[in-house]
Amino acid sequence: QSRLEDGPPHCSPKSMYQLARKLKNEPISRLALKAIETRLSAANILEEAFSKFTSRHDAVRVMETGLLLKHRNASEVLQGLPAKMEAVARGSIPNAGQVLTALIMQIPSQN
Repeated sequence: QSRLEDGPPHCSPKSMYQLARKLKNEPISRLALKAIETRLSAANILEEAFSKFTSRHDAVRVMETGLLLKHRNASEVLQGLPAKMEAVARGSIPNAGQVLTALIMQIPSQN
């Protein structure tokens, strides 16, 4: 959190999302989810999609999985994917199951 000279501390969209969910405030939750989405790009979606935060929030996971699929051919994703899958295989990312399953389910069948 950062503090403006005369203002209140800033709060991250992730923190706002968690608070809104805890308070069952759907309008704020939706705004925070949209704010989280606006901060995602090909450069950070791989890291974010496999994060502990994402694994704890279904709506975030669904949104981020969709964005990961959208950016799957971006050089940042293609370059980072082998190391990320290696970390998953080693068990270093124990919360990766749901995202990995969603990605695999998107692979077209080869019938």
